[in-house]
Amino acid sequence: MTGGQRSLMSSAKSGDLEELEEAVEGGALLNQHEVEGRAAIHHAAAAGHHHAVALLLQAKADPDLKSFSADDDGGRAIHLAAEVGHSEVLRTLVREGANPDATDNKGRGAVHWAALRGQVDSLETLQELGCDLHIKVNGRANALHFAVASGNLEVVRFLVLAGVNKDQKDKNNKLPSDVAKAKGYKDIHHYLKEKNHSSRQTPPSPRGTLTRRTEDQRTNLSDPLLADLHQKLTQLEKEKSEALEETRALREELELQQHQGYQQQEEPDDLLQRLQLLSHENREYKRKLNHMEEELRHRVEEEGREHQRREYEDEQQQDPQHLQILTHQNKEYRARLTQIESREAELVQRAAADKQRLTTLETHLQALREELKQSQEDAARHQELASKSGAEWAAIERAAVETRAREKEASERVSNLTLEVQRLTQLLNNTSRMAAATQEGQQKRIMELREQEEWRHKMVENLTERLREAEARNRNMEVEVMQRETRNQHIIAGLRQEVTSLHHRLQHTQSQQHQTGHNTHKVEELQHVLQQLQEENARKRQTINRLQQQVDSLSHNPPTPQQPPPLSSQDQKRLRELSEKESTNTQTIARLNTRLADLTEKTKQFERAVYTYKIKLAERERELRGAENNKQTVVDLREEVKKLTERLAMVRQKAASARNSMQLSEEE
Repeated sequence: MTGGQRSLMSSAKSGDLEELEEAVEGGALLNQHEVEGRAAIHHAAAAGHHHAVALLLQAKADPDLKSFSADDDGGRAIHLAAEVGHSEVLRTLVREGANPDATDNKGRGAVHWAALRGQVDSLETLQELGCDLHIKVNGRANALHFAVASGNLEVVRFLVLAGVNKDQKDKNNKLPSDVAKAKGYKDIHHYLKEKNHSSRQTPPSPRGTLTRRTEDQRTNLSDPLLADLHQKLTQLEKEKSEALEETRALREELELQQHQGYQQQEEPDDLLQRLQLLSHENREYKRKLNHMEEELRHRVEEEGREHQRREYEDEQQQDPQHLQILTHQNKEYRARLTQIESREAELVQRAAADKQRLTTLETHLQALREELKQSQEDAARHQELASKSGAEWAAIERAAVETRAREKEASERVSNLTLEVQRLTQLLNNTSRMAAATQEGQQKRIMELREQEEWRHKMVENLTERLREAEARNRNMEVEVMQRETRNQHIIAGLRQEVTSLHHRLQHTQSQQHQTGHNTHKVEELQHVLQQLQEENARKRQTINRLQQQVDSLSHNPPTPQQPPPLSSQDQKRLRELSEKESTNTQTIARLNTRLADLTEKTKQFERAVYTYKIKLAERERELRGAENNKQTVVDLREEVKKLTERLAMVRQKAASARNSMQLSEEE
């Protein structure tokens, strides 16, 4: 994920509009999902940032884009907003073209998500936006089943009053009341049972019941109260509708003004907050209206039961015991009527408070109208100033042209991205097919590996037998190496004796410098001996190389046995010991080779020293022949001979140190 894409996601989560706008202008992909499965529109909707949602939708983000998160079950932005009660986000989504009845992967709509989380505000907003509250999940469970599962009686009451079918059965053939009973929600179960009982006795609408009831069905005690309550409900509905109309008109004016580009003295967020407050108060009025309708329904039910009780009392006047029971029931009913009257008084007080609040709202609305009027006047002045600035308008027009060009470029980019998505989808399908083919190949490879494992097991047995044979060869090789090492030691001792003899001969040569011819003969003899030593050394090297090649060939290419017998534990132990011994022999041979290389190098050094001495000796001979009559030359020659003697002593010291090092290495 690029830096711009990360900025888009983080700003959508936090609601930072400036950062979000920069990310959008920077070309971030609006409909791209992050690793967790959500896009920017999902984060903004779930967090309740309706301004961020509006900005994304205006930038052509998909309002019905599905989330791939495992926790969202294919939910869309409208589901995530309904789940947490963000009403303004719901309005923004529907206004920008989102489908209010869209479903997730399980067939659930936004009403089901809101009902499951107990969000009455979301349900009211969805109903206001024209969402179908009666939608079913795969033709079975409706929103009432989800509301019962949430355990929220207020949500259940709202859906029942909205007319959602409480006799609908889910895929388990259960009614909402059955779900409430199974989950232990006694209040919800009692409420639904009471609704089922009352629906069989009374009509669904309390106001319709009041208009259809005749004079002989009403009691003298409660008819005036019911009429008064009905009148108050009608008045409250009227006031509510007026407030809604004013709020809607105010919102339309504000949107029109923002669309035309006028500048306001007051911040738009303050006006929007006031509109949100008005919307919330309107929802409160609606909730209270529903509650009063509920109370009225209860009152009608009580009236019906009271009427039935009186008819039954008239029929059973001959039975004193039954009359006593009815009298007791009458007292209970009267007590309940007293409670209803007290609740009705509370409702009257609440209606008065609501009326006062409506008056306050009217005052706020009037103030908002004045502010809008002032804003329009300011906008007119700004327009006059703008007409005087033709150059600025031309710049604005150029900016508009550039904006349209950017929008066109963005649309082309979106089309290219769509093609890219299609290509990636095709590539993903091809990859899936290749993965399937690869999996089949891997299975075949596993079978081949198993066969190779069996073959390797047999090879281990063959190698075991080879190691046994190699053990015998190693013993023979050890004996031969020891013999050759002994011969090499004898040769080295002979070389040392030869070096000592050469030293003596050199000393004798210095003492008898006047016998030049004899010295030349000695030098030739020394050269011949040195050549013999070099040839002997070359033969030794060839022998050692041949032995080393034989050892390597035995180590890497042992002969293949035909059928190795199984190894016992002792044989295996012996095999490990032989392997260790072979490794030790290999190391010993390597050390011997190293020593031989050192001796060879020292021999070369000695040869170079002898060759240098021979050259200098020849030079001295020429000098002696050219300076027989020059005494001074003789003195110089003597000094030179002295220096050569010192150098010879140094050579001897080096030879002695070489012998000591060889002895130390042999001891090690």
